[in-house]
Amino acid sequence: MLFYLILHHKSVRPSKVELGRPRQVHCNSITMPRKKGRPRMARSAAEESEVGEASGWYRALRMAFEDTEVPTTLEAALLSMQPLLQEELDAEGIVEIAEGCVDRMRRKLPSVPHGDSIDVQKAAAINAYTLNEPAIHKYCTAAFTASDRLRGRRPSAKVLQCMPFYVLLDAALRHLPEYYRYKGRVYRGMKWCFPTPQDHSPEVLCDYFYEGRKVIWFVPKSTSQDLRVMETEDFCGLVGARTIFHVQASLGFNIERFSAFAREKNIVIPMFAQMEVLHVERVPPLCRPDIVAMRQLEAEEEADWQRAPSMPIKRTGLAAAVLGGKLYVLGGSNDNVYVETLFVERFDPRAGWQRAPSMPTWRNGLAAAVLDGQLYALGGSARGGNALDTVERFDPGAGWQRAPSMTTERTGLAAAVLDGQLYALGGYARGGNARGGKDLDTVERFDPRAGWQRAPSMPTKRYDLAAAVLDGQLYALGGHDDDFYGGNALDTVERFDPRAGWQRAPSMPTKRSGLAAAVLDGQLYALGGRDDFGRYLYTVERFDPRAGWQRAPSMPTERNGLAAAVLDGQLYALGGYLGGYLDTVERF
Repeated sequence: MLFYLILHHKSVRPSKVELGRPRQVHCNSITMPRKKGRPRMARSAAEESEVGEASGWYRALRMAFEDTEVPTTLEAALLSMQPLLQEELDAEGIVEIAEGCVDRMRRKLPSVPHGDSIDVQKAAAINAYTLNEPAIHKYCTAAFTASDRLRGRRPSAKVLQCMPFYVLLDAALRHLPEYYRYKGRVYRGMKWCFPTPQDHSPEVLCDYFYEGRKVIWFVPKSTSQDLRVMETEDFCGLVGARTIFHVQASLGFNIERFSAFAREKNIVIPMFAQMEVLHVERVPPLCRPDIVAMRQLEAEEEADWQRAPSMPIKRTGLAAAVLGGKLYVLGGSNDNVYVETLFVERFDPRAGWQRAPSMPTWRNGLAAAVLDGQLYALGGSARGGNALDTVERFDPGAGWQRAPSMTTERTGLAAAVLDGQLYALGGYARGGNARGGKDLDTVERFDPRAGWQRAPSMPTKRYDLAAAVLDGQLYALGGHDDDFYGGNALDTVERFDPRAGWQRAPSMPTKRSGLAAAVLDGQLYALGGRDDFGRYLYTVERFDPRAGWQRAPSMPTERNGLAAAVLDGQLYALGGYLGGYLDTVERF
């Protein structure tokens, strides 16, 4: 059916693609289709888009964008690009191009809908974006995809030279009257297969796109409302390596009336748009194109998570808890030789991060909770990987002290406080993650007056799990079962009522180990971790006992082995691992 759609123009409805069985696939880049007549620029798969705010490129680019004032004229914006355009245009030529765009739009605006409310300089910027000679967009794309686009923590000089034009273009799009805003299906094509035409296969493709993957489009992206436009040689053509993106746009801008190529039914998606992969339809490259279905996230989905000040130390396998209006992080490992950290840090929203008294014991994969105004650090693994049964507690007035040890050594455990008692759940015993231990279903609880006692075991053995208390019940979520290295990530959830014991609760939509959990506004949140395929997750799900599990706004950064806590009505996600140890913090 797809072959018929693409070749014969009989229908442009992508229903068969959209209704096909979703596959778990992953993408960390999208390549830009060309305007008619532009020289084709070959690009690798990772050049135009990256995933999440973990990218230093994203942070640097966003900061440069926000620091750039909107030029008052197209001429000023283009003159900033003179070092890039000098092989084709001198300053006089640039001024002539700008004046030509302004003159065209001044003559055209009286005849377009709501033209009297559109600034001529902004309309000229949109027109300049679509030019073939000079192909201004080509120069911007080259700067934004160059291997040296980032110099340290700052964008390169070439990127900064493009920024005034992109800032003016973005302002021009967003100031267009409501009439020009577009929400609906658009298409975007490229003569490329992922990761390369030579290495193209279903298995390798799954390393680029998977269901739920978030992608950021850093630059404005031209798309078309008409699938048939993708068949032209200027876009995908009819043979060879091809990929077509079917995008459900939530915010696009119809620029047909301002474009040099109105026949393309051009819809521009603005800078920094966030996309979520829905599914992929992979077909042989010489017969039919790969089809990637995506949706553009709504503004409220993008805005919920914000960056918070980073921790002073990178760490994964850490724990977090709130004591006295401050957020404490403790334990974990922080380098590639698996050295645990003694250092404890605390965060005050008004004063930032500060060093707190260090723990007496190195602990990685520990748990933490607050009971009776004291912060408890439980279990984990020491240097060498041996699981610990020791417990230490911190009083802001007295510092760290030894507390009664648990009855069982545990690493990768979870902890929570229910009805004035501290519970330690699951984990991995004896050999830690280094040598033959066992995963645990056992639970023990601590009363400051009676010490540690066995509590009813969970129905499921699990380690690298998360736990939290909601509506007077203790929830155990996710984790791994069975062998430490070969076990399965779990989506199962169990809850404990001291009167009724353990019961099965609704499973999470996603299998997760190394996740974190917390309760905010009467809902239980499950954050990050790693799925059954070993992929790090940025997705978040929340559970309401009345409504069940629902997808929540995703974190900007994928995180495994993170910690989470709620402070001043905000949910914090801290640290973890994403191909390296993280010090970044995000709050919701």
